[in-house]
Order: sequence, then structure tokens, then C-alpha cells
Amino acid sequence: MGAKMLWALSGIVIAATLQWLGVAAQTDPSVTVAGTTVTLTCPLVEPNKLEWFKKAKSGTDTDLQSVETKYDISDFTDSNNGEYYCKDGTSTYSFYIRAKVCESCIELNTGLVIGIICGDLFFTLLVAGLVYWFAKQRGAAAKDFRPLEPAYPPSRPPPTAAAHQSEYAVKSHK
Repeated sequence: MGAKMLWALSGIVIAATLQWLGVAAQTDPSVTVAGTTVTLTCPLVEPNKLEWFKKAKSGTDTDLQSVETKYDISDFTDSNNGEYYCKDGTSTYSFYIRAKVCESCIELNTGLVIGIICGDLFFTLLVAGLVYWFAKQRGAAAKDFRPLEPAYPPSRPPPTAAAHQSEYAVKSHK
């Protein structure tokens, strides 16, 4: 039993060493968009048998004539959306792609967004500080100004007649 265990452990050590050296490395599947180029990375491990296809609605899949682990779609448009798959003889891995690309896009990563927010806060605090400083500089001169007061007291509203009287009622003289 000890010999079987030794062979199993040595097989694990050899496999781990080969993977560490990159000989038997398996890649992770991924879809990367950069500008107008979309890159598909196939996770299958036999690159010499690898083929790429685009699934067609008509039933006849298009052979993309690529044997690389990565497949690049340059100048990606809406017509390129759909299902792609790679296969290495026995295994198949599918990708469904629906992407929008543009030539002059700016990629907003977390650092850029944090930088924009911090810059905006700094600018706002700078403007508020300058307003405070200028207001404090003119503080003595601002005391000379008084609020506008009317030169005469407000006029009283005209007296109102009682509700039962009318302006045009005939007055009786006695």
C-alpha cells in the first residue's frame, strides 16, 4: 500500500511541477474588450487540435480558421454578436457574445472615478475657501451697509366699508 501511495504522490508532484513550469497550464476562459477588438480565450488544453467556430442560425457553423488559444475579432460590429465555440477534438467550450464597442472610449476604472470625485471635492472646497477669505477681507466695509429701511412709515390700508353697505348706496340725509 505504501508503494501505491508513493506513486500517487509523485504523480501529483510531477503534475504540479509541470503546471508551475507552464507546460500543462490550463488557461481560464475570458472575453476581453479593448477598443474595437474583442478577444476570446479558450480554456481547453490541447492547442494543437484547437479549432474556433461561430454558430450560425442556419445550422452550418463557420470555421474561423484559427488554432490559437486566443481568438481576436478586430473591428467588432453588431453583426459579430452571437455564439462562438472552441473545440479540441473531444471537448467544446462555448461563448455567447453581445458587446458594444467604440473607438474613442475612455475606460473608467476605479482609480479614475475616485480621482475625479476627489478632484471635484478639492475644487469645491477651494472655491468655498476663497469665498470665505474674500468675505472676511471685506468684513469691515460690509458693516457700513445697513438694510434698506423705508423713509416713511408704511401706509395704512384704506378703511373698508361694512359688508352690508355699498359704495353706491343712497345715503339718507336727515
